[in-house]
Amino acid sequence: INVSESSIAGKFSGEIGAEPFENFEFDGNGKTISGLDLPLVAGLFSRVKDSRIYNFTLASSTVGSADNVSNLLGTGAVVGSTSGTLEVSNVTISACNVYAPCKIGGFVGAVTDGSATFTSCKVNDANVNGVYLKGVSGWCGGFVGFIGRTRENDTSSSVDASFADCDVDGGTVRPYMESDLRTCGQFLGMLIGFDPNEKVTMTGCDVE
Repeated sequence: INVSESSIAGKFSGEIGAEPFENFEFDGNGKTISGLDLPLVAGLFSRVKDSRIYNFTLASSTVGSADNVSNLLGTGAVVGSTSGTLEVSNVTISACNVYAPCKIGGFVGAVTDGSATFTSCKVNDANVNGVYLKGVSGWCGGFVGFIGRTRENDTSSSVDASFADCDVDGGTVRPYMESDLRTCGQFLGMLIGFDPNEKVTMTGCDVE
């Protein structure tokens, strides 16, 4: 489904995915979606809670823009930020561009509450681009930008992130980090780890 060459291309104002998705299921049916330009959102699915996403490829698309610094909760090509229980499987992004000031990942921007499981998800030749915003720019990863609770005293929240057979192949991670407290990585940008309420499990994950 090449949106850039379709008759509906002009109907994408950039607001798609701006509203939170909760208790939904998206089966991509093995299709490839390409040509999306979404400058005003934090992901194909910006904020996701208690949902399942699986079986598709997102290719040659752009999420965010160098001029938009409003996405602070987390920005990724597929998912911006997660909460509740999320399961993502068999999803690939290819040759996509992601822009945001902070908590930015090639696949998912931030896991800040609940349980998120990613299985057989791939990031191929993606460009993850940090954008300057005074005081917050940073936390940039090839797959996920940020994992952890946002406040140390938030004892009501916990984070359990699991990655199985998830790969990052090629592409670039270009962070803009205003201070040495910001971090970046080819797979994971930042793991807060205030206490055992944040848990991360990785099995069979590769970076090339």
